[in-house]
Amino acid sequence: MHVINSANKWIGICRQAPWPSQRATCPRPEPGGKAMAPAGKQRQPDLFFNIRSPLRAALCLLFVLACAGGSLPVAADTPAGAFSRLQVVRPKRILPAPDFGLTNLAGQSVRLSDYRGRLVLLNFWATFCGPCRREMPALQALWQSYREQGLVVLALAADRGGPQTVAEFVAEGGYRFPVLLDGEGEVRKRYEVRALPTSYLIGRDGRFIGRIIGERDWDSAAARQLIASLLE
Repeated sequence: MHVINSANKWIGICRQAPWPSQRATCPRPEPGGKAMAPAGKQRQPDLFFNIRSPLRAALCLLFVLACAGGSLPVAADTPAGAFSRLQVVRPKRILPAPDFGLTNLAGQSVRLSDYRGRLVLLNFWATFCGPCRREMPALQALWQSYREQGLVVLALAADRGGPQTVAEFVAEGGYRFPVLLDGEGEVRKRYEVRALPTSYLIGRDGRFIGRIIGERDWDSAAARQLIASLLE
């Protein structure tokens, strides 16, 4: 009975939000600077998950049963198992990631297409977002371990107060991967970011591999296994 009650609870949530997340997130900032909750029925069609109620409810029920002790036959020590453990959601169809251009902390223009041929971990974050700040050291460790093999971490800051706050945070943490400024939210809107942190994995061919909503331990064995498999 407890499992069924839990399933009913999560099915209700899934009907309201196509991307339910068990991880800590911060609402994205709207143009006026206030935090904005997901927009409900006014949302644009999602690039990754657009299955309507009956099938969505069934998928959510499977998820709850798995969390409650049921099993989904995915070995933890396989790339597919790493996708599952990190809760990486695959796109419903293979699409190219939209190109964009933003300014980095040195005032230089950087485009996503500059990194074609490399595996890109695109991370939307902000200095005011606690979960974002917590996962930054792990992102740094992951990038240091795999940058020579072709991994790029692109961190897009949502802060609207100019580069100084972001630059101070980056310098204090010793983060060396590229940080770009998306204070106006142009790229967040194009990528349908509804909470921070949100990360996308983009393949060497410039196409989406998966999306991750919420904080992750990017220095974990699962994360390293996933990145290593995508770099092969």
